Amino acid sequence: MVNIIIVIYSIFLFIPAFVANPGAVITGGHFILDRGKTFHGKRILGDGKSLSGFIGGSLIGVISGIIIYYIIEFAHIGLGNYGNSIVSALPVLFAMSFGSLTGDITGSFIKRRLGMKRGAKGSLLDQWPFVLMSFL
Repeated sequence: MVNIIIVIYSIFLFIPAFVANPGAVITGGHFILDRGKTFHGKRILGDGKSLSGFIGGSLIGVISGIIIYYIIEFAHIGLGNYGNSIVSALPVLFAMSFGSLTGDITGSFIKRRLGMKRGAKGSLLDQWPFVLMSFL
């Protein structure tokens, strides 16, 4: 039973990283990160990666984490990973949210090097980079 609770808590605490990605889609489209430049004849990232999406999505992830923090506080659920105050939780929230989108950008960079177009399915490149960077 304890292992199930730990898994549920882990998923709950990882929500800011998950929310950042769709948040980037909602806020994105302005100020393309690679500005149309190429690297060895291929786009660096592509039109799908923008500064507005990176910052907006990350902030949406942080805001969702703050909401989760206060839900946890209100419910009096002891989750040590978030710390004892919102101030101690903020570095974790920022790292997970910005790390998530940094991993997504890294996956796009690798996909462009492999010659894959925007929106092409990249198997593990679509899921793992954002998870790994969130943990880092």
